[in-house]
Amino acid sequence: MTIDVWMQHPTQRFLRSDMLSSLRRWTGKTIPDDEIPIEATVASMDAAGVDFGLLTAWRGPHGQDLVSNAEVAEWISAYPDRLAGLATAYLDQFGTNYPMIAHTHALAGLDGLGLSEDGRHDFLHGNAQRVFRLDTQEAGR
Repeated sequence: MTIDVWMQHPTQRFLRSDMLSSLRRWTGKTIPDDEIPIEATVASMDAAGVDFGLLTAWRGPHGQDLVSNAEVAEWISAYPDRLAGLATAYLDQFGTNYPMIAHTHALAGLDGLGLSEDGRHDFLHGNAQRVFRLDTQEAGR
């Protein structure tokens, strides 16, 4: 099984971000006028032989949502056997932005996300157990 452990499905906000301006100039590519359907990302996964992907939300350098958690959740619900969420990049500067916050602070803020009990379980370890096919007894060690 091939797993992409850090992927984004691009939104118009993401594609038009200033952080990608040099890439747009370098490639000479234009941004499509319409949102790219999630099916395009799944088709790209198929073409590359990627069986499963962990989608992540993305915040811009000024805290603006370029790819929101709500969008990620929608795409995952459309393809639950192909996609899961990697929420760590989105928790108030946890994971990708600088300065990063401590894990204890991020975990303390977890309740503020309004996740269901199942969502909390998946966030903390359920997604990893499912994606990497870990035995739940082994994962608890």
